[in-house]
Amino acid sequence: MAVLVTMMIGTSMAARQGPVATAAHQIYVQVWLVVSLLTDTLAITAQVYFSPSVAITGLLNLLSHVILHMCLQGENAGLNRD
Repeated sequence: MAVLVTMMIGTSMAARQGPVATAAHQIYVQVWLVVSLLTDTLAITAQVYFSPSVAITGLLNLLSHVILHMCLQGENAGLNRD
């Protein structure tokens, strides 16, 4: 919401300066939007590629902790064969 208000105020101030300032402001806004959307696209792509490896690493760490806990706490984990 704050970004929209800021852009609205900037546009109204540029419109008061005349058509050249308004055109320059619109060019700036378009460049800002392209860079913003490109950055978001790259972030989404990175999440798609790296999240499976992070999830697998996290799962392996969890399993190793569970196995270690079961080995250290054998009787409490139900591994007592008496």
